[in-house]
Amino acid sequence: MEGPGNEPLLEIGLHAACEETKVSTCSPCKFKHISYPGKHILMASSSFSPAAPPVFNGEGYHIWVVKMRTYLQAFDLWEVVNLDVEPEPLRANPTVAQMKQYSEEKSKKHKAMSCIQNCVSDVIFTRIMACETPK
Repeated sequence: MEGPGNEPLLEIGLHAACEETKVSTCSPCKFKHISYPGKHILMASSSFSPAAPPVFNGEGYHIWVVKMRTYLQAFDLWEVVNLDVEPEPLRANPTVAQMKQYSEEKSKKHKAMSCIQNCVSDVIFTRIMACETPK
């Protein structure tokens, strides 16, 4: 069975109460669910959502740092932490695609910082909150 965009679907049972088509994403499993009148269907998803790494509280740094590196790599953020480089400035008259790419690259630093800040205890956070780069 295939969905609207030819994505593979797995029918998981009848949902008789449903009167209209709805698309939602299930928080625990990160799969899209589509409800058609009389049916509830689970769409297979190619998106990857790893579980959040454990919060670093001052103990077990050697374990936490490996998990954190892998976590950041999964979201293509490790390079911005490891290299600490800024994206090339936009040239005159950039295309929409170039502006979008620049914006995405520019935001990686802040995404990495957010990941790190949210993966440490408040005690550790107070020690790193003045840092302006994820390195």
